[in-house]
Amino acid sequence: MRSKPIGEDHLVCLDTGCGMTCFDRKFIRTEYPDAVIQKIPPIEIRGLGNKIHLSDEYVVVDIYLPGYQGKKAGLDKITREVHLVNDLPCKALIRNDVADVEGFNINIRKRECEIMSLEGLVCPLVITPRGKPIEHRMVRTKRDVVLKKHSKTIIPIIAKKLPDDRDYHFKAHYMPQTAHLAIHGMFPEAVLDANSMFVTYCNTSRSSILLPANTHIGEISEWDSDEKVTIEDPRVIDCLFFDARVVSTLQQASALRLSAMQAAQVFFKPGETYSPDPSAFLPPEIYSLFPPLDECGEPPSKFGPNAVHINTTDDITQEQVQSLRAVVAEFPELWEDRIGRVIQPEPD
Repeated sequence: MRSKPIGEDHLVCLDTGCGMTCFDRKFIRTEYPDAVIQKIPPIEIRGLGNKIHLSDEYVVVDIYLPGYQGKKAGLDKITREVHLVNDLPCKALIRNDVADVEGFNINIRKRECEIMSLEGLVCPLVITPRGKPIEHRMVRTKRDVVLKKHSKTIIPIIAKKLPDDRDYHFKAHYMPQTAHLAIHGMFPEAVLDANSMFVTYCNTSRSSILLPANTHIGEISEWDSDEKVTIEDPRVIDCLFFDARVVSTLQQASALRLSAMQAAQVFFKPGETYSPDPSAFLPPEIYSLFPPLDECGEPPSKFGPNAVHINTTDDITQEQVQSLRAVVAEFPELWEDRIGRVIQPEPD
């Protein structure tokens, strides 16, 4: 298409999968600088990725379409109302509200579109199959990695062949053989692409962990830029910045809305006591992509050292029972409510 009779040709998308024609806002400002943008109540536009988008602006523009009429080159125009959206990679999406009214006849075999309202003008097409969206694709570690104690480790990962023209959302999924990773630390969720296949693990425990190659650690799905983060328990932020010894920059602290106490906890040593101002414990509204810790929904009384049952009716002495209880009490973190985060994923 062109924005004027003598101008640059632009490749745009003809998509019959949804209803409303959309143009990129920057494309409109560049190609139609004199167009008058009108405001309307927000309307839902379906078909952009896997989400519903809202548009509250539209503009009426002339769309010039070069093609052929018989054996001669031709050029004609249609004047239509188009809705404005942000960051549309293909510049313009011509959809059913234009294709139906103008009589678009699409011939896939010949890769051409005949427009009946323009006296049979034939425009060439480049057909690109949409394909299925990438969802719940398994992610594995690329090589052996040592997850050092109280450290953040960047882990290279691999997945089945991924398209290069989109972003992906990584979420950790734990299996029985990787349940210990949920206890000893966490995989923060991440946004990545086919050329930056790395995720992070924060080991908050006192032991280093060997993570073998080809270990299933989670899955990726296509990321939509309007996905929202969820409110996070401040104790999770304390765990990340204190136990993992991660020193936040001023920019990170401002973005996460950390209190001064949370940002300073990284400098305390284990066993130290301090008397902070009570106002330091006011819980700010902190947002994170970490999953909640109580997904299993069980009451706290079902977890912890006191919830571990020791059989005292079989052939066992009181000294042995006391010894077992002492071992259980010595390692309370082993009985935390973290197993609710273990999810058995489907195979590749």
